[in-house]
Amino acid sequence: MPKKPAYLTLPHLKPDELLDRDHEEFRLGKQLSTCWSGDDFDVERSYQIMRASAELIFDVLYVAYRKKPDYKAGWLPEIVKDAVYRTLKISQDHIRYGISIPYLSELGDVLEATVLAHIKDLKRTDQQQTEVAAAPAWPPVGQQARAYAASGIDIASSSPLLIMAATAARGAPALVERTQTVNPSERMALRDAYRRAFPDVKIADIIWAAKQTRREWTRWITGQAKDGLKPDRSFKHVLTSGKSPEQIIGKPRPTKYTT
Repeated sequence: MPKKPAYLTLPHLKPDELLDRDHEEFRLGKQLSTCWSGDDFDVERSYQIMRASAELIFDVLYVAYRKKPDYKAGWLPEIVKDAVYRTLKISQDHIRYGISIPYLSELGDVLEATVLAHIKDLKRTDQQQTEVAAAPAWPPVGQQARAYAASGIDIASSSPLLIMAATAARGAPALVERTQTVNPSERMALRDAYRRAFPDVKIADIIWAAKQTRREWTRWITGQAKDGLKPDRSFKHVLTSGKSPEQIIGKPRPTKYTT
């Protein structure tokens, strides 16, 4: 059984802050179970699944810790270690009879290298994307407006995101600006307000309604995807619609749908 690194000093996350992590871990276990066909185990596929899941678990943990008011840059290496530990812990029951001991001992190093490369890729992508355009979002109304207020978002404030929404609603020309970084806190607030209004909705439902991928969601919620790009417009359309994913699409999400 993988041991949790003893030197981790990360603060505890509350249950509601772990929903996305728990969802990713559930998906990891479900996907690894498909690697078995009778007594045969698809080792190559299991590695692909674990490496992708390690990235996603890191992403949701990073977002959760970045929301902490006392977040420190020094937490990043520990978040990486924790993501690798969580991936191994969830995977062990599925892979212990399918992967030989020597490979298991190296798996932690493989996953850590994967996450570190993922971080470099995100940073590189962030540096390459500098042109942004305002998102054609709709202003919050009804239940969604009340959810924003409950989350501390002042819909009458000069928030750039809400100004863009109001401008689009009036049919005014879109604002265009150049920026080097995107602060993810407002996107997180939109997500939290939406899930407060629709508590049964999962992240996978939002991704489905936005017609995007899990990777695009992770890049968007962590601030890697710039304002005005298609993923940004799609997710804001859902989160500011005041409608559930099923209402937006007009039908229930397919049972076998994967992000």
